[in-house]
Amino acid sequence: MYQIVQDLADAVDVLPVSRHTIRIFVKDIPSMGYKTLKVVPKYHTRATTPVNMLCGINTMENEYLKVKINSNGTLKVTEKETGREYDNIGYFKDTGENGSPWEHKTPELDEEYTTVNERAIVSLVYSGELETKYRIVLNWAIPENIVDGGKKRSSRLAPYRIETLVTLRKGARWVEFETKINNNVPNHYLQAAFPTDVDAEFVYAQGQFDVVKRPIAKPDYSKYDEIPMTEQPMNSFVDICNENEGAAILNTGLKAYESDDDYNHTVYLSLLRCFELRIYVTPEEQNYSRIENGSQSFGEHTFRYAFMPHKGDWEDAQVWKAAEDFNMEILIGQTAPTEHGKNPLEKSFIELENENLHISAVKRSEDGLGCVVRLFNPSSETVKNRIRFNGGIAEISDKQSPIERQVHSFELPCTENRKWASVKKVTLEELSETELSVDTNGWCDVEVTPKQIYTLKYE
Repeated sequence: MYQIVQDLADAVDVLPVSRHTIRIFVKDIPSMGYKTLKVVPKYHTRATTPVNMLCGINTMENEYLKVKINSNGTLKVTEKETGREYDNIGYFKDTGENGSPWEHKTPELDEEYTTVNERAIVSLVYSGELETKYRIVLNWAIPENIVDGGKKRSSRLAPYRIETLVTLRKGARWVEFETKINNNVPNHYLQAAFPTDVDAEFVYAQGQFDVVKRPIAKPDYSKYDEIPMTEQPMNSFVDICNENEGAAILNTGLKAYESDDDYNHTVYLSLLRCFELRIYVTPEEQNYSRIENGSQSFGEHTFRYAFMPHKGDWEDAQVWKAAEDFNMEILIGQTAPTEHGKNPLEKSFIELENENLHISAVKRSEDGLGCVVRLFNPSSETVKNRIRFNGGIAEISDKQSPIERQVHSFELPCTENRKWASVKKVTLEELSETELSVDTNGWCDVEVTPKQIYTLKYE
């Protein structure tokens, strides 16, 4: 195998290399920063006795969860700290769809299909000390379309294969799903189902800078001219909880869920809503399905999501942080030893004393004279915290020669060991509001009210 290496002079060399993939457990990586690891070959070593996370047939566990795969492909998840069990986690539900881009509408005589009574093919993909992975295959069948002008689903069934990789990692409080589907059926609504059995009246969905509280109970239909939509928007998680316990569904890129006030208080994650492209910009309906079928979502799809049971409510369980950890994977870069490095082997560029605030932006200020760090507080209480940006050291000044600027541009970060001259609380338009004090070590105290966006400007 050959690796292309590009140097600073754009000279390309082709070097023979030996590439290896390893799994390691790395702790205490600094927030918004880096940690340097040195990989050293070892020779003449003996093999060690394999250690894995298996604890039974189709069963795995880590420090927090025990996960058993049922014969129908669902999971039985035990939260080990409390002993609480969640069964039939991750089955699939499919109904008919006769809606439009703006409206989910079921056929008048709809039929609901689930995988609860299916027989899954389960195989072990990988088992190790740091993670265990199973493959679950469902050779399902669902109605091939809607018929009779969209009034009901067809009696003819089309094969519908669903393949899911289920992964449990060391130290993780959630079990991960990666579901692959090759959608060949139009006009249907596919969801992943999570019967939580959590006694709760509300669910909490991540929004923009906020967590939105919504009732589980359906509204009184008689009060509306149209049937209310039960599918609701979200970003990276939805959580059903009371003050003692809860369950979060984390996801990557999926934007809708549905909560049901059924016996199991099931939460559904919307995977596919396939419909005809009907446009209502004139008094008459315009159907573009014959020339454009993108709204049917034909083809291959991959969905990534996770189930996370927890104690307490979503704030106690730090579900927002969990969703960020689930979605923001660690970036890895390979470097070589250098005699000119000026930074430590590990460092945090942005430090928060507590994890009760979140960072949404780090950018150059609009006037070009400093840097902006934007925080926000999605919780229901005022929080106090301390922040330090770049270790309290300012960026390089612009009073350098072109050669000096080029040399500094290869440093992380670009500094002259000069402290920040000022830190200000500014508006979203970056207009100054308050001058903040900074101690000798570069720490700044902040107090952020509930649902507040808090923007700092460093100069």
